Amino acid sequence: MPHNIATINGQPAIMVVREKPWHKLGTVLSKPATAVTSSWFV
Repeated sequence: MPHNIATINGQPAIMVVREKPWHKLGTVLSKPATAVTSSWFV
């Protein structure tokens, strides 16, 4: 099953909290992101 996660500038465009998902991609955060701590722009 494909993960269908976008790759932007060579990095998977996903963040998760506490544990990596089955596809093992993304940045793992220790606590949920907020607008103050997030470096992602919409």
